[in-house]
Amino acid sequence: MKAREPFRVLVADDEPMLLDSYRYVIDDLSPRRDRMTELEEQLFGPADTPPTPEVELCCVRQGEAAVAHVRDALAAGRRFGAAFLDMRMPPGISGLEAAKRIRALDSLINIVIVSGFAGVDARKITHDVPPADRLFFLAKPFQARELQQYVLSFSARLENDRIEKERRDEELEAAADTRRPLHAN
Repeated sequence: MKAREPFRVLVADDEPMLLDSYRYVIDDLSPRRDRMTELEEQLFGPADTPPTPEVELCCVRQGEAAVAHVRDALAAGRRFGAAFLDMRMPPGISGLEAAKRIRALDSLINIVIVSGFAGVDARKITHDVPPADRLFFLAKPFQARELQQYVLSFSARLENDRIEKERRDEELEAAADTRRPLHAN
């Protein structure tokens, strides 16, 4: 089985303090392997908590940069599992425009539109950036737990998709093996 790669998250927001908040909240998800944890496991056994994904975070301040990072990541075979896009990032393109361009590059990425404005029309955005099951909304100011839940959910979904693909590939290979003629020597 292939080693699990870090779950890659892209954040685009023009406010440096908010990017710091994303870093702090998402970094808090990373598994901790300090000496105290090792001693606790030696004394009491492994904790009964579910494994948390290793998360690789990329932060940019403009929509154009977000689109470029997604394009480059796909070319390198290291796609992002999620993109959190601020709705307004002056002076460049909006988060909505970035979402449209990113979706055109990657139909599987989970896109979260983040906005502090009540006038966001979710129906229109869902129409403009399908599919609906890979488009989400998060209001500013966001709660740390909400952001962490998005990341954990998206990571688990990606892992489940990977496992399901491996299972289907094995079934197809087994079916192909049963149809191959045996060669007599």
